[in-house]
Amino acid sequence: MASPGIRIHLVHGTWAKGISGRSKAWTEAGHEVYERLRALLPATVAIETFLWSGANSVTKRKQAAELLKAHLVQSLKKFPEEQHVVVAHSHGGTISNLAVGDPRLDGHIKSLICLATPFTYVVNVSLRRIQTGVLGVTSVAYALYWTGVLLLFPWIPELVGMTTFAVIVAIKSLIAFMLVFIFAKAKHETSPASNPGGPRKSKVFLLRGSRDEATLVLSTAQFVNSAFYAFAKFSDVTMPTIRKPLTLVAYAAIYAACLLAGVAMAMPIHKTILTGVPSDFVLLLALFVYAPAAAGMVFLVGCLALAIATGFWGIRPWMASAVEVETAPPNTACQMYLFSQVESTSLRHGLYEDKDVLKMVADLVQA
Repeated sequence: MASPGIRIHLVHGTWAKGISGRSKAWTEAGHEVYERLRALLPATVAIETFLWSGANSVTKRKQAAELLKAHLVQSLKKFPEEQHVVVAHSHGGTISNLAVGDPRLDGHIKSLICLATPFTYVVNVSLRRIQTGVLGVTSVAYALYWTGVLLLFPWIPELVGMTTFAVIVAIKSLIAFMLVFIFAKAKHETSPASNPGGPRKSKVFLLRGSRDEATLVLSTAQFVNSAFYAFAKFSDVTMPTIRKPLTLVAYAAIYAACLLAGVAMAMPIHKTILTGVPSDFVLLLALFVYAPAAAGMVFLVGCLALAIATGFWGIRPWMASAVEVETAPPNTACQMYLFSQVESTSLRHGLYEDKDVLKMVADLVQA
């Protein structure tokens, strides 16, 4: 009996067709890498190319994963006797992992071969994280609110007096804290559970270079996001987890830093925008409004760093979820091959342009 044929599906990564989208991806016939891979494989091996937008966007990758699922399901129906293998580069591996992990495809796809893939996925977070995120965003909005009110009605503080004004700010802040907690709890309870992972039955092979700049950049952005979130978390005086002296020191240091930042924000605002408001009232805002807003801005900057790196856009998902970056799919058994030297000096394309890597791909396809 003749052995079943092999059909491989090539999936390119982010911006493989260039920023303009007019270049030829390495997965397309006529590209040098495609033709080199084609030459390494027997003529009986069929090649299909899956094209997607290549945009650096979590949403676009999810959409591409759904399209890839449909593509693979259709190919399996059309060629049921063949062994199907997916070969993907960069975030092409991210969407391929999502697709092949689908129960309709897991096990029916012989193997998934990923080159330099930083596995990036969105996960749900704890109630504490959601509360910090909502508090960070609303604190910035609250500072803009008070700045706008006093810009339009600079006579309010002197009309009501310092004590009454302080009481108004305190009551509004307390109400805001209560609403934030209620909203965060409701958001946490209604968020669907996430279960990131990959194929359990199909084989997964990871080919990585020691100079894997994509994973390094994304991991750095993830670290920045986590550090800035921690800063915002420890700036919240309502956080009920003071258990150790070192935690108390962190609270004190970060809260003091936020107070200083609040004062630093208030001074130019007073000089340029709120010129008609007495300085002592602006100082009150610095302590109780601008200081929390400073922590909120730190949180948003951390989210922005991760958004730029991973394409995780939108303030709403920033508050209720987070992006994780891994060197391998979670909860998935993989075989990893590390290449410490490649021929090309191009960090982004060096792995799939290397002849030894392509030879390894060809061998794994036929294994």
